[in-house]
Amino acid sequence: MLMVNTMNDTKTKKKDGKTAGVKSVGVQFNAKKPATEKVYPANPAFEDAEHLKMYHAMSEAIMCGDIEVVRDLIRKGVKVNTRLNNGGLTHLIRAAQDAKTEIVGVLLDNGANIDATDHMGATALMAAAKWGCCDVVDLLIKRKANVNMRDMYGQTALIVVMALMPHDSVLRITRALLDAKADFTLWDRSGSTALMLAKEHRHNDAAILLINAGAKQ
Repeated sequence: MLMVNTMNDTKTKKKDGKTAGVKSVGVQFNAKKPATEKVYPANPAFEDAEHLKMYHAMSEAIMCGDIEVVRDLIRKGVKVNTRLNNGGLTHLIRAAQDAKTEIVGVLLDNGANIDATDHMGATALMAAAKWGCCDVVDLLIKRKANVNMRDMYGQTALIVVMALMPHDSVLRITRALLDAKADFTLWDRSGSTALMLAKEHRHNDAAILLINAGAKQ
């Protein structure tokens, strides 16, 4: 039995002079074979007030795209995999969703866990796909991010990207994920596959890519 509670929540985010929209859908799932729940680790405690201050300084530098400050803070001892009680975002996830491609590279070069998740199980790759950050998606794939990881809703990066409003990024990201062997047969906890969502959101070119790759209609 599938019970769906849909909540329309349209958000916009500006990047590279463009505005992309994201639609989120709340889902209650009750199936004969429920998906296995994952348990995500709690945020580590900060050692002292100075480390907390440095965390916030790093977050601000990422948001502003100040790569030199990011490098300087890493040299001063900022832990690149630290989370804060703000949804469990790592610095890498923050940089990915803000389309800060160079900073993503610096964080990875300094030991950032490419597949680390936030409290909802989302990775940097999912965040980049969600916000249509094509260059970040390309970099994360090149650096061997797991393209088939699933969040607590069963969503993969390939599924997440289909929630974008009509946007040029959808086709490019879909192609990149398929080239990286993303599994188009997976479905989320509402029972939707990437192809189903592509059709629902009228991403016709992306749907054609999926069908040509072997996705079943």
